[in-house]
Amino acid sequence: MPDLALRLVEGSDYDALFAIQQLLATVPLAPFALPDLSDRIACDAHLNRLRADKSMVLRAITVDGHVVGLVFAWDTGHTPQIGFGIDPSRWGEGIATAALIAFTALMKRRPLQASVASDHAAAIRVLEKAGFSRMADGPGDAPTPLANPAPHRYELGFFPAATFIGSVAS
Repeated sequence: MPDLALRLVEGSDYDALFAIQQLLATVPLAPFALPDLSDRIACDAHLNRLRADKSMVLRAITVDGHVVGLVFAWDTGHTPQIGFGIDPSRWGEGIATAALIAFTALMKRRPLQASVASDHAAAIRVLEKAGFSRMADGPGDAPTPLANPAPHRYELGFFPAATFIGSVAS
């Protein structure tokens, strides 16, 4: 495995994160993306808001020093939610799974939850390999507007996932 690390997002990461967002625009994701994925100004403003929000935990995923994705958590007032995005050209290398395991080790609160499009097999596999389990279907699993597939909800309980080998900068 290459040198994987999580670190605070910096302004110099915005070009890479915007490019990754453009690649992810064609992937069926859970419904919390920006409304216009082609709007660079909106993307930068959104990242600035996330970085300034003290309730967010936001980390760039780097491999051999290059930004390849983003992993984040936000507090809903009840159960922290997590999300992640990886450059699709890096899918299948174990990067997302390793990054998610490392990130969840940073998070002291449990349980953690994630939503994923029901037909996004790659993201479901990452969540499951990182120790998340699918929650029972409920009202939150209703079909979303624009014919998006219904999201599935996953949860990571109190027992840690597999051990991470790499570095995490807080």
